[in-house]
Amino acid sequence: GFLMFGLFLPYVIYFGLMFYKKSKRKSRLHRFVRKWNETIHNGVFLSLGGGGTVRGVAVGSETGGTYENFYMATWDPKSLLVRGYLHIFVNYQERANWCQQNGVPFIPPVPPHQQTMEQQLAHQGHFPAPPAGFALVPQHHQPPPEFQVPAGYALVPLSQDSPPSYNQASKM
Repeated sequence: GFLMFGLFLPYVIYFGLMFYKKSKRKSRLHRFVRKWNETIHNGVFLSLGGGGTVRGVAVGSETGGTYENFYMATWDPKSLLVRGYLHIFVNYQERANWCQQNGVPFIPPVPPHQQTMEQQLAHQGHFPAPPAGFALVPQHHQPPPEFQVPAGYALVPLSQDSPPSYNQASKM
């Protein structure tokens, strides 16, 4: 009897610790997401989920799922069958209000079917157009007037000679 107990004790301890750690990880992730969604009022909400195919059965989805679907992805490190997702939802009105109150520019993403012709054709010459909802930073950005150059340093003007474009360089 004692020998049998000694043989099974390591397994009981191993699986007990594994179950404990799994439940602890789940509660910590749920607590973080709940705390983020309840205390940080910036219009951004988080959710855990996942999706894929396990033994020929579809589980979860790319737009939803549960923590269990998210957890399954930890057993598939190369995401061959299941992928875990941290879903980020944005309430545009709340986000715009938060940005206005905090002095952050709010640029809502615009789906391609709602973009104007100028937005769709913008920057097709030298650079690809930025993704919807993003803006390019001006190339000739000047430091703000209150910017002070540290002692011992000086601002150096950028060279007017820019490197050749990819097409020009490949023809050389």
